[in-house]
Amino acid sequence: LRAAMKRAGVPLVGPTGEARTFHSLRHCFAKLALENGRSITWLSRHLGHKTTSITTDTYGHWEVKAAKAEAEAMAGVFGV
Repeated sequence: LRAAMKRAGVPLVGPTGEARTFHSLRHCFAKLALENGRSITWLSRHLGHKTTSITTDTYGHWEVKAAKAEAEAMAGVFGV
């Protein structure tokens, strides 16, 4: 993993000062996917989770944040 990260120009240490791991990169992928409109079902399949509830329990808070951002973006569109 470290060699691939170096080749890709990904810093070995994240913004919190902790070393990046396979799981921290997986977590980042999930967060970015949800924040950019991917569904929890899509994410669950891509992460290989047995059920969507595993995905929702782990990453669902980002889905809520993304939904709120989408709702805010629609505020006032219909003049209400």
